[in-house]
Amino acid sequence: MRQIKLEEIFHPIFNKISNIGIAAALNKKILEEDTTKLSSKELEAKFSHIIDVLGSIEENCNALHDYMKAIYERLDKETNFQTPKSPK
Repeated sequence: MRQIKLEEIFHPIFNKISNIGIAAALNKKILEEDTTKLSSKELEAKFSHIIDVLGSIEENCNALHDYMKAIYERLDKETNFQTPKSPK
């Protein structure tokens, strides 16, 4: 088995987290704008864009979940790490 560098493992994680942060900041900026002077067509376009960005956030979260699950399963298999049981 080839040696895997930590950078190879964590780069995709940090990339997805960055994508989520950027998308959330973009939606926040859109929602903070004064929309009182926009036409209904312009408002509809903004809402459509927000929906697209939220879809991107969802996709990145799902990909991050799958990636973290794969790391967990690999570590669990290779280390046989036992998590401590919580007190009753």
